[in-house]
Amino acid sequence: MLKEENSLPELLECRSCQALREIKHILEDDSLSDPECFEKIEAIVCLFEELGSGCGNRHDFS
Repeated sequence: MLKEENSLPELLECRSCQALREIKHILEDDSLSDPECFEKIEAIVCLFEELGSGCGNRHDFS
C-alpha cells in the first residue's frame, strides 16, 4: 500500500504494474474462445478507461 510520502513516480509505477497484472489476467482468460477476441480487447480498453487513461474517440460507440 502506498503511503502519503510516496512520490508521483512510485504511484505511477504502482498503477502501471496494477494495469499490467489486470491486462495479463484478461488475456490469460481461457473462458473466451478465439472468435471472442474482441471481448478481450474491449475488456482491456475498459480497464484503461477505468484507470483514467482514455483510448480516444475510436472507443466512443454511443
